[in-house]
Amino acid sequence: MKETNAGGRRVETFSSDERRRIENAMNFRFNAYLKPGEKISVDAEVDDEYIYTELSLEAADDSFRLELEAAVLAADQGAETFPRPGDALDQAFEFLKLRLYEFFQSNRTERFHIDWRHYTVNQTAVRFRGQMRKPELESQADELLDDVDFDEDPGLSQGAQLEAGVDIDDEGEDLQ
Repeated sequence: MKETNAGGRRVETFSSDERRRIENAMNFRFNAYLKPGEKISVDAEVDDEYIYTELSLEAADDSFRLELEAAVLAADQGAETFPRPGDALDQAFEFLKLRLYEFFQSNRTERFHIDWRHYTVNQTAVRFRGQMRKPELESQADELLDDVDFDEDPGLSQGAQLEAGVDIDDEGEDLQ
């Protein structure tokens, strides 16, 4: 692992060599489940107060991306001591691999929650969240929204106008 700055804090992350070795092992382990062009990538941060891990499965054409995250926080461990960083990192990645395996076993129908949920793994409190994304569709939607002038479109609801930052009075009339 190598030291780097993250938000003004010194944290350890994978070196490019470590990341490549882990990704190669993960892609080999789950090769039977991967569609052509899909790849698994990993990332991690280790600090005195937390361990954060991310495992992503993505299609080469940006049509699909599964993001799984796990974190072990010192504050979640209660009276118990914070596990050694290496042990916590291993437990977090083992949990992510299990969730990925369950995703494949469910024929990719497994659904995840985007908010952090608490789990216990070998007497260690682990936070987990995951989401399936469609980056290509998200980019297309962003392009469409960039083309819309929200201030000039009279057909927008008041809620959409508020989200777009248009000031309206109580009667629903534009104040600009």
